[in-house]
Amino acid sequence: MPNDNSLSALCHQCRVPLVIGIVGHRRYSESAERHLLAALKKVYREIHEFCPQTPLLVLSSLAQGADQLAVQAALEIRSPAHLDISVHAPLPFPEEQFANSSSFDASERGRNAAKQMREWLARGDVESFVVPVPGEAPRESREAGPALDEGKQASDFRHRCYATTGAYIVRRCQILIALWDGNADPENRLSKPSGTWEFVRYQLQGIPPDLTQGDRLNMEDEIGGPVYIIHTPSEECALDSKSGDVRVELPGGVWNDEEEDRCHTYRRAARFLAHLRRALGATPHLNDSSPEYHQAIIRRQWTQFRATCAAINDFNCDIATEWEKIEPTATSAVAAFLGEDQASLSPGPLFDRLVRIRAVTGKLSQILQSRLDRCEMGLFAAIALTAFFLHIYAHHFEISSDQTLHDPRWLAASLITIVLAGLTVIWVWFLRLDERRLDYRVLSEALRVRCWWAFVGIDASVIDTYLNQFRSEMAWARKSVFALSPPPKIWRTYFEKLPHDADRAHRVALAAQNWIQKQLAYFKKAVTSHHHTAVQLRRTGLGLAVAAWLMALGIYLFSPRHPSHEILIGSGVLLVAGGLLLAYCERKLHEELANQFDRMAAVFARANKNLDQARSPGGVSAPDSPLRRSLEVMEHVGREAVIEHAQWLILRRSRPFELPIH
Repeated sequence: MPNDNSLSALCHQCRVPLVIGIVGHRRYSESAERHLLAALKKVYREIHEFCPQTPLLVLSSLAQGADQLAVQAALEIRSPAHLDISVHAPLPFPEEQFANSSSFDASERGRNAAKQMREWLARGDVESFVVPVPGEAPRESREAGPALDEGKQASDFRHRCYATTGAYIVRRCQILIALWDGNADPENRLSKPSGTWEFVRYQLQGIPPDLTQGDRLNMEDEIGGPVYIIHTPSEECALDSKSGDVRVELPGGVWNDEEEDRCHTYRRAARFLAHLRRALGATPHLNDSSPEYHQAIIRRQWTQFRATCAAINDFNCDIATEWEKIEPTATSAVAAFLGEDQASLSPGPLFDRLVRIRAVTGKLSQILQSRLDRCEMGLFAAIALTAFFLHIYAHHFEISSDQTLHDPRWLAASLITIVLAGLTVIWVWFLRLDERRLDYRVLSEALRVRCWWAFVGIDASVIDTYLNQFRSEMAWARKSVFALSPPPKIWRTYFEKLPHDADRAHRVALAAQNWIQKQLAYFKKAVTSHHHTAVQLRRTGLGLAVAAWLMALGIYLFSPRHPSHEILIGSGVLLVAGGLLLAYCERKLHEELANQFDRMAAVFARANKNLDQARSPGGVSAPDSPLRRSLEVMEHVGREAVIEHAQWLILRRSRPFELPIH
């Protein structure tokens, strides 16, 4: 693998980060600060060991107290420890308004915290954005600044903004760090809405903060991520012996395995053995009332988390390893996506990064697909050779003294080829070639829809309807889409701020041309290609089988008692070859994929027709503008596309890479 320092800045931009969310006390004991800072740095280093090739992204709202302490630890450890850590700040209000809010008290400590926040944002150490709140915001809530502290309506909305920002952090993080004393007393809950305990509960149990219950935040949440709880005494408490102690909470309980292995090769072997146990049906069943069952649940949840980390790290390792092949794709991604003469229409750097990552994931999926294709061809070739050598061993012999003498070299050759076939399967399982290429294709397709929706200002969430069938297996891809994408309403705001309706209409027309029409052409071509390949493989396989049957018939008619060894061998080999071609056709799913792509072509053809009607003033009798109707069509086709692609994924996963012996 290339040295990390030798990779270009563009390569670093294409990596998927592991996201760490920060919540915690706004006021904590100052005497504990040194211990808390050391604990945070230790946790960052430990997380980095999980994913050594993966950048860390810290999400912190920059409020006084725990939020800023976590950012300080990240910025201090970034250079000395050579850790790739960046910080993004989802803010409940615009910067100046936030600095004057109750998140910073009137004490000297609060004033210094507000000043520190401004300095970080001014220097560019931290990137910030305001998290949109569902529904209409009271005018004084986001414009009047000091009015945030006046009146019940503004106060309620302010708390809702805090709750929405905290929920945003939890939903987008794989790991939550809570600087907390563990106090979840009911009286404390009522007096402190949107407190740390609500966000810890959200991460562990999937229950959104009380003030966001009506915002549909729990429709697509991935619960089960770990919470690193750093014991943080509140301001009223003195320093105690537990200050800075770290424990890891999972939905099933506390994780306390002191012998956790961090060896990357060992983790690959562990995943391979788990795959092998599932394939052999050797997964143990425990009594759900036993202590071992409870521990198994906790261990399974930790294993799922580590698998998520490993999947992200594998992706980033693949980018570094294959960078020479994918760099041209990344460099020209925006121009290829929008068109050579339309790249200037990009909504900005965030959009460019999304487009590049989408292009890179697609290219990586193609690279792994080509390797998997070669492995499949090698696997079937090895099985064919095994059958050929066995036939020669069985039918090519000499008779000496009333004994048949077989040549053991042919038997040895058949054993070698079948072992090679088995080793090919083991190698593919060990490297997760099949899973990785599907994972990358999933991420690429999700980002394709997200990018086009962003380009035309559609603020819907791709994850709402995507991969619900694989919530645990594909959690890393779902979370990655979250991590890479800002709040969808940001794209809508950008689109609505375009100066002229003609600019917006031009973007919609460009999306129709480069997305809808190109996808339609792609699916039509894919239907023809897969159907043609399926027909050719089946015809050839059946032709070989028929030839074998004809040879057997000839033996029966002309020399049933003394058949030629060569004809016997030839008929057997032809029959096996025909069967293997039919099995290869079934393994590649050519006919099923042709039907799937035919449905996708129908979806995009219908969308293309609806867009033509929507852009025509008399095409639709609805009172909405042509632009609004076009956006509704694009949102609908995007949802249809991700649903159909989920079905494609189910179809692909139904044919895992294995020996075709059934």
